[in-house]
Amino acid sequence: MTTSPNAPDLTGKLALVTGSSRGIGKAIAILLAGRGADIVLNYSSDSPPTDVQEAIEKLGRACTTVKADMGKPDQIIQMVEEVKKFAAEMAGVASKHSTGSEAQARPEPRIDILVNNAAIAPPSSPITKLRVADYDRAMDINARGPLILVQALYPYINDGGRIINIGSVSSRLQNPRGDSIYGGSKALLDFFTRAWAAEFASRNITVNAVLPGATSTDMLYEANAQHGTKEELNAMFAKQTPMGRVGDPDDVAQVVAWLSSESARWVTGQHIMASGGLGV
Repeated sequence: MTTSPNAPDLTGKLALVTGSSRGIGKAIAILLAGRGADIVLNYSSDSPPTDVQEAIEKLGRACTTVKADMGKPDQIIQMVEEVKKFAAEMAGVASKHSTGSEAQARPEPRIDILVNNAAIAPPSSPITKLRVADYDRAMDINARGPLILVQALYPYINDGGRIINIGSVSSRLQNPRGDSIYGGSKALLDFFTRAWAAEFASRNITVNAVLPGATSTDMLYEANAQHGTKEELNAMFAKQTPMGRVGDPDDVAQVVAWLSSESARWVTGQHIMASGGLGV
């Protein structure tokens, strides 16, 4: 995590980062916490990301973990309920309703930053070898999941809040190895970004997308394992990237942190490539 004296201040903000147990999502969650935000970590694996939670709590920020598969609508809706409970705790809202003449209106819990990061990347394959099951799963997690989450969470996002979708340069590049499913799912998320930016502008909620290039994550190496070892893939992608290296998750997290800040209040509906020049 990289910080500077002029880093955007997110103190008092609450952020939900989906798919934040590893890779880019992990880097985003820790960086936002380092800038002052409290964090809701989302994961879908068997074990909660205790290492990420501990790193955030060491920074002095509150953090909770919520298990939810972004490909399953019922789990997304349940996650929103858990986020609302945590937001209420952070706001100091009482967990029990008052009754009788002393009853008071309970303020709604609120969230400030939503980062739609959770994604899967099926192995790159030519069109003749694509499987419908891979298409369904990728579209469910990479596109339908964010749509359902935003729909459910929208009433609880503060005016002036931020939605940041993590896309991919794959939505704009032609991959001779075949990338119809992953690139197509991210292209749909690109369109959601523009549509939501227009729809949510009346509440000053900005919606932007960050499009990483080849970034050193488990997902990159897993999706391309048939094309070489980690070292071979790094060399291949570095050669394709004008800045001559594979990206680091923090390279992407820095852009997300800026878009989350007050400094980016006039930026919406944009697709920002964090790719070292790959895809420009």
